[in-house]
Amino acid sequence: MKTSRILMLAGLLSLAHSFMAFSAEQPGGRSITLGDLTFSNHGTKEVKGQGELDLEADNYYFEPTFLRGTPGQKLKVEI
Repeated sequence: MKTSRILMLAGLLSLAHSFMAFSAEQPGGRSITLGDLTFSNHGTKEVKGQGELDLEADNYYFEPTFLRGTPGQKLKVEI
């Protein structure tokens, strides 16, 4: 449950950060839209079976943008 919250938080932080920077310089990466929000997608990382992850924080985005794990998985995320 905690991992799901962490994964959700990482995604929401990425969305919020992208939204704040929308009027600023658009970062590279493929643009995707969720609802009314368009943001830059910098990939999905498979984290099943992993215990730690380094998440890259750049200007206006996180790389990878999304993390895919298993329910109940514990994951230490370093930004």
